[in-house]
Amino acid sequence: MTAPTASAPTQVRFSARAVVRTILQVGIPTLLALGLVVPQIVNAILEQLDEAAPAWLRAALLAAAAFVTAAAAIIARIMAIPQVEAFLRSSRFLKWLAAEPTPVPPVDLEPAE
Repeated sequence: MTAPTASAPTQVRFSARAVVRTILQVGIPTLLALGLVVPQIVNAILEQLDEAAPAWLRAALLAAAAFVTAAAAIIARIMAIPQVEAFLRSSRFLKWLAAEPTPVPPVDLEPAE
């Protein structure tokens, strides 16, 4: 595997940082939602039915949050591989997934005389 060049996007040059940022961006809201909010909603609904939430529910939701976070981190790491970035930039239909757009040659904006 070749090392990323200085002109490579920062997500490629600093792939570990990109993965950690993804873990934080996905993990915090997912853990909060599935670990705190959803169990409270389920408990509120079940209380109306005079039932109790199963003991395993919170653990299952936290496991789901961990799975989603890990999957996002793996995808972020794959997207940071230089060859994947090069493929995305050269692909006709996947250019929008590239970390940075393909450089466009400068346009001369001065009027011709």
